[in-house]
Amino acid sequence: MSSEVHQSASPISQFISQVIEPQRNEMHHWKNTLKHQGILLEDAQKRRRITPAKMGPSFLLVHRGRRIGGIDSRTTTLVSGQARDATQSVQLSHAYLRASSVSTSAGRSFHVSQYDAADKYRDQSGTPVTARPASERAKPVTSLAVSSKEDLRREWDRSTQALAHLKSVNQLIHIEQYSPNLALRIYVVAEETVAAVARVPFYIAGDGRSTVRQLLRKERERRESSEYLRSRVLAVGEEHLKQMGVTLEQTLSGGEIRVLRTAPEAEVGGGFSVDVFPDLSDDLKSLAIDAMWAFPGLTGTAVDILTPSLDSAEGATVSNVVPTADVSEFLYPAYGEPRRCGVSIIDHMIRRS
Repeated sequence: MSSEVHQSASPISQFISQVIEPQRNEMHHWKNTLKHQGILLEDAQKRRRITPAKMGPSFLLVHRGRRIGGIDSRTTTLVSGQARDATQSVQLSHAYLRASSVSTSAGRSFHVSQYDAADKYRDQSGTPVTARPASERAKPVTSLAVSSKEDLRREWDRSTQALAHLKSVNQLIHIEQYSPNLALRIYVVAEETVAAVARVPFYIAGDGRSTVRQLLRKERERRESSEYLRSRVLAVGEEHLKQMGVTLEQTLSGGEIRVLRTAPEAEVGGGFSVDVFPDLSDDLKSLAIDAMWAFPGLTGTAVDILTPSLDSAEGATVSNVVPTADVSEFLYPAYGEPRRCGVSIIDHMIRRS
């Protein structure tokens, strides 16, 4: 992949330079962190005095003698069966969004046996693309932006392996035009946005003296100091760096930002989250709410948006609607204020019971 997709003028690089680097040494060092279900259960018990009743792998929530809902792994009863099934497929999810006139990123899904057709689609798009499993049930995998047949084959094979445990009919790979825009994850409950983070992919920042090798070591040490980020430290090899247009012995100039992952998945891509809720424009909030309402029976979910700016929804597109999103990403941001989505989820369960 050529490195021009990460020009210093890209919204991602600008956000890193203008927002993160000035407060570089103020990263949160979260301790005693909880996972998604533990957060929801703690919010129910400690903040709303609800005693969850365990029923197999699930939990039933009762408030003042009334059943208000439940939690099953990462899914709550704010998610209808139709919404759950539709959001598990990128292609189907985007069809729901387009039917509700919600702007989505351009892309198309192909079966794992249709590599040649997918490569033709990539070539005709005229822009770098990403390739990722089209099913939410696939094993986690990150994707680099690719602009050649050879690079697509590499990413195609990785996605194919991630889909191998699914039935053939579900082994689809989604090819999508790559966007250097800022990746937001916004949590919506009913008619309200309750949290928003920018999902920043793994990067290094030059100081004019250190080599890429030294910068990588410093970045790993910085993240390892945080309990929440420790398991998300990314190992970056020489072959990967070559694909991103840098070498281990190269020295980056002061202030030069090199993004080393094109996908911002926090859990598998070495990225981290930054709280941007106070800076989120009203039309971006409305876009997230509209995306949720595109799915019947869905009243609590995360919405992924790619946007050139936090100030406006102009040019923004919805890339995913994720009812199973881990709320820990909002509670333990690397920078900014923690947001308790779980309290809003529980409160809405109470209101509608």
